[in-house]
Amino acid sequence: MLGKTVAYFAADRAGRRDNTAVPADGGKAASMKVAHFTVDKNLCGECSLALRRFIGGMDGVDSIEVESGRIAVTFNEAEIEEETLSNITRDSIEKLGYKIEG
Repeated sequence: MLGKTVAYFAADRAGRRDNTAVPADGGKAASMKVAHFTVDKNLCGECSLALRRFIGGMDGVDSIEVESGRIAVTFNEAEIEEETLSNITRDSIEKLGYKIEG
């Protein structure tokens, strides 16, 4: 669960316990972002699947949603820069024969 914390108990040299909260996801949620794209028309099933497999398989990409001409890519900014992801996604969409709106 993103944003949840768990208690981490570490014994120091004197034997005391230190209750330090750390994110359950190791801090991953702090650098997660969503990039949105709007396409001129709905992607066909094969194109949607191809885009999901290619973009979704990239390092740093957590998920990709393709629905009704809208694409949302959730990614970890610590692993892939937004500009790089945006350029690759736009190029992939255009190579599939669709146009990005906006």
